[in-house]
Amino acid sequence: MGSFVERTALSKAVIFSFIFTPFLFGQIVQAEDLSEVALFHRCYSQLTSQRVATTDPLFQQVKSGKLTAIDACNQVLDSAKLSGSSAMTLANPNDVRAQNVLATFHRLHASWFYAKDFPVISWPGHSDDMKDLYDSSSPALYYTRALFGNGISASDPVMTPDFLQAIRTNMSPSAGPESNHSTSDYIFQTPFKFAATGTLLGIQIAPSTVLNFPAFKNHPAGSIDLYSNRGGGFLGTMTYLNLNISSISSYSPYKTDGAVQMHRRWGKAVYRDTLCRDLPVVREADVAALVQTSSPVSFRTSNSCVKCHASHDRISGVVRGMNILYVGTGDPTGNGTAERGGNFSQFYPVTKSAEAAWPASPDADYYQRPPNGQVYFRNYNGDLIDQSVTGVNDLGAKLAATDDYYICLAKRYYNYFLGIDVDTGDLNDPAHPVALSPAALIHRNLVINLGKSVKSSQNISQLIKDILKLSNYRKVDIGISGATNGP
Repeated sequence: MGSFVERTALSKAVIFSFIFTPFLFGQIVQAEDLSEVALFHRCYSQLTSQRVATTDPLFQQVKSGKLTAIDACNQVLDSAKLSGSSAMTLANPNDVRAQNVLATFHRLHASWFYAKDFPVISWPGHSDDMKDLYDSSSPALYYTRALFGNGISASDPVMTPDFLQAIRTNMSPSAGPESNHSTSDYIFQTPFKFAATGTLLGIQIAPSTVLNFPAFKNHPAGSIDLYSNRGGGFLGTMTYLNLNISSISSYSPYKTDGAVQMHRRWGKAVYRDTLCRDLPVVREADVAALVQTSSPVSFRTSNSCVKCHASHDRISGVVRGMNILYVGTGDPTGNGTAERGGNFSQFYPVTKSAEAAWPASPDADYYQRPPNGQVYFRNYNGDLIDQSVTGVNDLGAKLAATDDYYICLAKRYYNYFLGIDVDTGDLNDPAHPVALSPAALIHRNLVINLGKSVKSSQNISQLIKDILKLSNYRKVDIGISGATNGP
């Protein structure tokens, strides 16, 4: 099931097809092209989430024939370009159209992520605290900055070591966006700010913010790096780690063992969020040698289970040392009671040597071994990708080296603009072959070519412009009744 944005786009495309596609003796034929004015209405609304006013100068230029619809929409897209270095902002923060473009794409990027809200861990109050401290859509900022930021590459979302923050109209809320509590109700002894609220105006690299807290109940005093990033772009940020950790029902320290206890929810999210792939992503023959019929771990004894675990368990080895640091009580506290805090990812130190193979039995030392993992999937062409990775940073680099990372980008933007969800997975699994219609194959090949093009150019803005100039995009039914191969 696609995101709400994706489903809505597809529904609109189907409606366009039903209403406007011409019929000939009961047969659907290739839909006609939109007029330049109608095409401008289409792309403008998708870029801004607004209707264009007939008094808009760009509209008037398109209507008079002085400017093509796509050239005008390219100007609209470019209006949201960000300038600056560590802090990137709109050239004119008061430009409402630029604000709308920036907000539209940030919402789109946020819809791509598997996890959109912090899970409840031990106590609901901690989940509320995390929403006060972090914008849960901040992983999407990495794609938004890559689209609009000056000199930011398409690979940056999975490679930068930075923690990104939204620049909004209210950078210092007086109360927590979720709890409505003040900073004085938090246990931290270091000044801090709540997550920014209001209209998105830009993106910045978060300043180093280490918060100290006193001992409370049975927990010793300590500190947390609020905006830490273990590398790999958004994959290693405190936000993404906490969004994708499974709910834990007690305060007992969580220790991965390479078998039963694993951060596999994070591993599953990585494949979906960066490659547009839901598990399983390998074939049964790929895991035959990994099945251990004598293993005490039930899922290691059958092909059907190992097909998923071989991918998400092993990739999550790079965050094997992750545990939750509980700060504050986690109970809903009254105003003026300094007991609020949160759940924060921390990592055990590496004190043991690396394992020789994927454990078939629980390994009590696994969480203290080097953060090695394995990227294991069949790519769009059916080739088996089997690569060792050493930490989150290396994982991001390995993902950015694949074609599939960029094909995923192309697939998502193509889905948004044309309402067509293209299958970019392995079609040639002998046990589960996928037969696409001729039109679906054309759409798939278009997306693959668009993905390879953005891999070469590293320019996401150009990817969108390339999609807008496709002949399918000009069609009344957005190419559903009869796909064509290109511009």
